[in-house]
Amino acid sequence: MEPLLEEDDIVVIDRADCDLKKVHENGIYAVRRDDLYYIKHLHYEEKSKTLQLISASPHFTKKHGFEYINLKEVEDNPIVGKVVFRLKKWK
Repeated sequence: MEPLLEEDDIVVIDRADCDLKKVHENGIYAVRRDDLYYIKHLHYEEKSKTLQLISASPHFTKKHGFEYINLKEVEDNPIVGKVVFRLKKWK
C-alpha cells in the first residue's frame, strides 16, 4: 500500500466495520484472501457480487492489474475490518 503505508507500519483495524454494503470508496480495509491478509482500497459491486481490491501503488496496478474476489464463491465475508489508524515506526 505504499505510499500510504510502508513496511513495518502498524495499523489499527475496526473489526465491527466490515459490512459489504457500507464499504466506503476511499476507505482502506483489511481483507482476507486465500489465508493471506491484505490492506487495500475496496470497491463493492452489488450487482455482480464482486469485491475489487485496489492497490494504492500505481506500479503494482500497472504490473498486476486489479484483483477481484467473487463473493459467490466465498463462504465467509473476506473483509476483516476498516483501517482507522496507522502508527509509523521511527527508524
